[in-house]
Amino acid sequence: MADKYSKAVRALAAEGQRIGFYQAVLNAWATKTGRDQTPGCELFQYCTPTGELISVPGQPVYGCLTQVRSGMFPAYNVELTEEIRADERLPMNPLQIKPETLFVLAEWQRKLDEILRKPSGKRSRADKESPVVQEIV
Repeated sequence: MADKYSKAVRALAAEGQRIGFYQAVLNAWATKTGRDQTPGCELFQYCTPTGELISVPGQPVYGCLTQVRSGMFPAYNVELTEEIRADERLPMNPLQIKPETLFVLAEWQRKLDEILRKPSGKRSRADKESPVVQEIV
């Protein structure tokens, strides 16, 4: 059974056939949240418990997978930031994304769902460590 990330990979690939792969990637990357109808945007959700941008004055801004991998922004906690930055399969910017990279992005979004985005009451290490990222950036 296909999950939302498998569907996002297929949708982004199909959109790439229609308008060009890199244009489709840039459109999805710029959107980032799953609230939009941009094909494949779920693959670029922020590395936060909601998958959305968290912007609180005086607090770090958390990035998507490519932004975390590049060192531009941290993920929601130190451990995730380190894991993402260590994964050389992840691109450092949207122009490095290739069709085969979409599967890696989907894999990571599933992992973020498991670690950060579980239904209430079932969270894991993210709850204990949340915004303690100043050590990394």
